[in-house]
Formats: sequence, C-alpha cells, structure tokens
Amino acid sequence: MKKITISLVLLIMLCSMAWADSGEELVQAATECDLSEVERLLEAGSDVNAQNKYGNTGLRSAAHWGWAEIVELLIAKGADVNLHPVGGYTALCLAADNGHAEIVEMLIDAGADLDIRESYNGYAALIKAAEKGYTEIVELLVAAGAVE
Repeated sequence: MKKITISLVLLIMLCSMAWADSGEELVQAATECDLSEVERLLEAGSDVNAQNKYGNTGLRSAAHWGWAEIVELLIAKGADVNLHPVGGYTALCLAADNGHAEIVEMLIDAGADLDIRESYNGYAALIKAAEKGYTEIVELLVAAGAVE
C-alpha cells in the first residue's frame, strides 16, 4: 500500500510539472504583465518558448499588450522571436499592429524576421503598421530592411 501511495504522489507531481510547463502559466503571467511571476516560472524551469493550447507564447502575448519589460526578459532568456503558430502572427507583427514602437525596436535588435506574413490576410509587420498609421514603426521597419 505504501508503494502505491508513493507512486501515486509521484505521478501527480509529474503531471503537475507537465501542465506547468505546457505554456499556460507563462503565457498567462505575460498577458497579465506579472514580471515577478514570469521570472519565477523561468527560474523554475519553464520553457521560454512554451506555447499554450492556442499556440500563443509569452513573448507573443507580451508584444501584443506592450509589456516591454517582459519582452526584454523573455528575449534575454532566449525566446525565439520568430516563433508563431502556423499562419499566426509573430511577436513583431503583433507589436507593429498594436503600435508598440519600443517593442518593435527590441524585436528588430533581437533578429526578428521582418517579412514573415501571417496567413489571415497575408500581411507582414510593415503593412500592419502602415495600415494603422504608425509612422514611427514604419520608419523603424524600413530602416531595418523590411520590404513587405
């Protein structure tokens, strides 16, 4: 009976660890701009590129909402700046589409691919920024070599 109980406890712990590393917690913390929680999760071993069930990552979420400190931390911890769900938006496209020039600049400096297109309407970051009239972002992207 004691072996079964210990085995059951270990199984529960392993399942909890797998869920925690699924990306849900990291994406949620990034979405809520909870820097201390993002730091805690990364220190506990969460994958910086983990995706939640929708394919979102902490970096994509932070870029979308404009949380520069979290974007900076995730990039420093090795987040893939070009990771996106199939056909989805990159962090760069999300930042450009939402007018976050500081984050666009961080992502460019981190080596973001400037011309990845999302599949919904085929636009890359430059077109998204131009559509919304974000002149500063358009200038940043063009200066960095964006062509689409």
